[in-house]
Amino acid sequence: MDIYDTQTLGVVVFGGFMVVSAIGIFLVSTFSMKETSYEEALANQRKEMAKTHHQKVEKKKKEKTVEKKGKTKKKEEKPNGKIPDHEPAPNVTILLKDPVRAPAVAVAPTPVQPPVVIAPVAPVPAVPQEKLASSPKDKKKKEKKVAKVEPAVSSVVNSIQVLTSKAAILETSAPIQGKNADMVQSQEAPKQEAPAKKKSGSKKKAPPDSDSPLYLPYKTLVSTVGSMVFNEGEAQRLIEILSEKAGVIQDTWHKATQKGDPVAILKRQLEEKEKLLATEQEDAAAAKSKLRELNKELAAEKAKAAAGEAKVKKQLVAREQEITAVQARMQASYREHVKEVQQLQGKIRTLQEQLENGPNTQLARLQQENSILRDALNQATSQVESKQNAELAKLRQELSKVSKELVEKSEAARQEEQQRKALETKAAAFEKQVLQLQVSHKESEEALQKRLDEVSRELCRSQTSHASLRADAEKAQEQQQQMAELHSKLQSSEAEMKSKCEELSGLHGQLKEARAENSQLTERIRSIEALLEAGQARDTQDAQVSLREGREKELESQVRCLEKEATELKEAVEQQKVKNNDLREKNWKAMEALASAERACEEKLRSLTQAKEESERQLSMTQAQTKEALLALLPALSGSAHQSYTEWLQALLGKHRCRHTPLPGPLRSLLLSPDLASKLREAEETQNSLQAECDQYRTILAETEGMLKDLQRSVEEEEQVWKAKVSATEEELQKSRVTVTHLEEIVEKLRGELESSDQVREHTSHLEAELEKHMAASSAECQSYAKEVAGLRQLLLESQSQLDAAKSEAQKQSNELALVSECGREGNGARVCVRVCGSLASRGSPPRASLCGVSTQLKTQLERTEALLEDEQAQRQKLTAEFEEAQSSACRLQAELEKLRSMGPLESSEAEEATQLKERLEKEKKLTSDLGRAATKLQELLKTTQEQLAKEKDTVKKLQEQLDRTEDSSSSKEGTSV
Repeated sequence: MDIYDTQTLGVVVFGGFMVVSAIGIFLVSTFSMKETSYEEALANQRKEMAKTHHQKVEKKKKEKTVEKKGKTKKKEEKPNGKIPDHEPAPNVTILLKDPVRAPAVAVAPTPVQPPVVIAPVAPVPAVPQEKLASSPKDKKKKEKKVAKVEPAVSSVVNSIQVLTSKAAILETSAPIQGKNADMVQSQEAPKQEAPAKKKSGSKKKAPPDSDSPLYLPYKTLVSTVGSMVFNEGEAQRLIEILSEKAGVIQDTWHKATQKGDPVAILKRQLEEKEKLLATEQEDAAAAKSKLRELNKELAAEKAKAAAGEAKVKKQLVAREQEITAVQARMQASYREHVKEVQQLQGKIRTLQEQLENGPNTQLARLQQENSILRDALNQATSQVESKQNAELAKLRQELSKVSKELVEKSEAARQEEQQRKALETKAAAFEKQVLQLQVSHKESEEALQKRLDEVSRELCRSQTSHASLRADAEKAQEQQQQMAELHSKLQSSEAEMKSKCEELSGLHGQLKEARAENSQLTERIRSIEALLEAGQARDTQDAQVSLREGREKELESQVRCLEKEATELKEAVEQQKVKNNDLREKNWKAMEALASAERACEEKLRSLTQAKEESERQLSMTQAQTKEALLALLPALSGSAHQSYTEWLQALLGKHRCRHTPLPGPLRSLLLSPDLASKLREAEETQNSLQAECDQYRTILAETEGMLKDLQRSVEEEEQVWKAKVSATEEELQKSRVTVTHLEEIVEKLRGELESSDQVREHTSHLEAELEKHMAASSAECQSYAKEVAGLRQLLLESQSQLDAAKSEAQKQSNELALVSECGREGNGARVCVRVCGSLASRGSPPRASLCGVSTQLKTQLERTEALLEDEQAQRQKLTAEFEEAQSSACRLQAELEKLRSMGPLESSEAEEATQLKERLEKEKKLTSDLGRAATKLQELLKTTQEQLAKEKDTVKKLQEQLDRTEDSSSSKEGTSV
């Protein structure tokens, strides 16, 4: 595996993220779930209570010392100036917001004020205990709040102890008023300390100044307390101070009003505070029970959290398994790509070896030819010298001729030297070409690496698309279930509508009969009223009126139900209209995509025709160039203008074979290469088989088009039938509304009339018989609907078979495209051979460079055709995907129809499903039309593929002819060299 690959890096990053998240979840679950136990919370509460009690005792001791020191000053400043600022009535208004009860407390020395003052204490701990524990942090907060409840109870106990101490002081000491005033001053000091504590934040309470006490007026104190924000502890402390203050003021009023028996008043106050203590203890017990319940809930939540952790671990294990599977797949694909790259590298190496070996052999051959020519020149010169010595007399006359011949031979030698120089330059150019080939090899390797990266990305995309397709399939199954339920509801609602319409018609007849009977009854009643007594007549009339009113109420309820059903049907119709509009928009989009695909196919066909024309032009040019080159090399050859190029080459080959001269190396390899011949034969065989398959596909497509047209017609006919049924039901609904209004008018008229019980019974029996008839008719209609659904199911089965056939055809087309691509690859091998032959021929003689240029042009042309074939294959894959989507939609419709058939005999009270069934039929019609269009498009694609195959055949034939021509030209060149 490559560490720097994008997929491996992504997998490693994802795995690391999952591991880190699992570790974080584990740490959070271990450290955040720690809780304080119930015993630890109680111990903390007791410690806090002991601290607060100790602080209060110390404060009281300090206050007593201060009182003793400033006793003389406080006797002069008695409560005459201080108590009016803090009257009991405003204190009551602060705590209870009830100014009406204040004068009663001031006048009568009853012990009503202490419970009124302490009443707000109870709700303080009860509010935070109502919330359930949702997390460990909330549980800790709740335990702290419960811990704050017990200091409130301790404060009440402390207040009771203070009152008992006050009673002892009243019995022993006479100057009670002075001491009470001192208590008032000592309790006013914490009041003034409370806002200072809020402003200073975390500062400690300052000790009360005995030398300079600060007194605030009542209004400013109320405004400051109202504007401040308190914690729970600060609010509790304020309540305690106010309760103690109210007790002291009440004691002073008791002394002012009743100087006789203060002990009885204190006893009453003690009893009341004992009652308050009992209530507080009950509240504390309730709080403990709530704490136990909260602990139980905590344990349950812990169990749930453990279960959730187990689920998360399972999910993590499953994801790790999926990641390992994906890694294995990626490794396998990477290995396959590496193998392909190695194979390509081996092929390129073989080609390089061939290219390197070719120039060396050619140079050796040229050196041999040069040595032969030198030997021939030496022999000619020796012969000339011998002849000159032997026949001087004869040669003197022919000296001029011989000198001329020598000049010509010298010029020929110069030309040969020039040819050698040209060959050396060509060898250098060939080496440059080899370097270029190496560079192109590297570029091809880079392109292959890019292709591997693209394939890996496509794998990731395919996996994501597979997951999305699974989700879509699940949604489709849910929609199918919903459709089945809606269809069953539709059938039941139709049956109920028909039965209700029949009931309305029966009721209408009954009302007419009731009118006639009422007229008869009125005449009888008039005759009987004279005979019967007034009381009996009134009793019977009341009973009959009550019966009539009950019947009218029943009719009104039925009418309301019918109106509700009509409104529901209207809403369903509107919803179906919206869905139809959405489907139309989707169909338009699909049509636009198909039109764009058709345009792309047409453009490709045009490009192919242009490429074909260019190839024909190039072939004609190559033929002319090769003919000219051969004539230039071999001036002894003669060719008529009327002969074709192939006939001329065959004639040259025949002459060469008659002479029995050996062919040169490169041309012999071209002529005797069996691979090219076998590849050409295979290409012809594959083209023939593809043409036969194309003919079969044409016939199958024609059959499928006919079947689809039949299906479309049948669906249109059924749609018309359903439209007629829906219109009939709408007319029946309108008629039922008219009848309902008419019945309401009749009921209003019949309210003043009377009926006998026997006639009502007869009417009910008649109505029951009519209802039974309507039920039988509705069951018959349900059976007819079931038959129609069965017919639709058969039609859908036929359409599915046709779609399967079309799918098989699409698969065959993909196979054809694969075969065509293989043929293109084989053509690429032939092109490489042609290119090598051209390069070898270019070293033999100057005119062969034109052949090399032609081979390169042919190579570019074949590469273009391959690119076009790949584009066509991609388009066909897209069309096959669209065809498979249409097939899946047809299968869904078939499943929905089967469900509708199974749920046919059911009955329900909703009529919305009629419009939904109508929409289903419209969807089926659209699907059939889309399938017909897809079939026509497939047929057009088959035609285009056949045309392309014919073009490929032509190109293969032309290549074969060109190879034959190159063989002939090589044979002719060998003859000239010999």
